[in-house]
Amino acid sequence: MRYRGNLNAATTFIVASDFDCKRCVDFEKTLRRIYDKYKERVKFGFINFADEPTLASLSCEAASRYGKFWEFHDAIFEHEALVDSSFIFNIATNLGLDLEAYNKSCCLLQIMIR
Repeated sequence: MRYRGNLNAATTFIVASDFDCKRCVDFEKTLRRIYDKYKERVKFGFINFADEPTLASLSCEAASRYGKFWEFHDAIFEHEALVDSSFIFNIATNLGLDLEAYNKSCCLLQIMIR
């Protein structure tokens, strides 16, 4: 589970969502408006609720090792389409991640889930 917003807030709003679900992608726009309005008063949580690990979810987990989970999360949901490896590596490049180390993190996560 990943959190953002006011991490000390008495109120927590948790979203179980899937990066590859069209309804989840559509609903993310609403969630973003809620977050923008209440981020100072609410602790927002996210948990990936896909049937199985996907490129998007593994990429976000790898990015979390570099403190970039939410940047990846937001970029993937803003994309509004299934992601591919070139899209993921473009995000990593734009965020200034060490691509070799990031790629190793993604590969390790894939091995761990098997």
